[in-house]
Amino acid sequence: MSYTSEDWRNAIANLIQRTSKKSVSWTTSELFKGDAWTEVDRSFECAVNDKLFVVSETRRKHYLDEDVFVWNGGYDFSVFTGDKYDVALLASAPNDLHIIGNLFGAAAANFAHNSNVLGDLL
Repeated sequence: MSYTSEDWRNAIANLIQRTSKKSVSWTTSELFKGDAWTEVDRSFECAVNDKLFVVSETRRKHYLDEDVFVWNGGYDFSVFTGDKYDVALLASAPNDLHIIGNLFGAAAANFAHNSNVLGDLL
């Protein structure tokens, strides 16, 4: 048995809700690594119980022919377990879920607010 796209959407919506209520806090992350086809622009992580949830803004290569490619922007949501010295990937959400972009926006805003980025200006 595996998780459905609806399960992933519900879990991500739950994280967005927790973020808006400030019951989770996001920090920058380097847990999610790109590969030969994927570049990671920014990532944020939050801990809930024994899991680390990571949302990343990515660019993936899309080949138009054998040598020519373009970058397609997107988002990734992954679940890790462990501590900062020994982390293991448990699962990743399907990349076609648009709600992942909403979570990334909420995580970025949460990080900016917690970092008091406008503190000297307000």
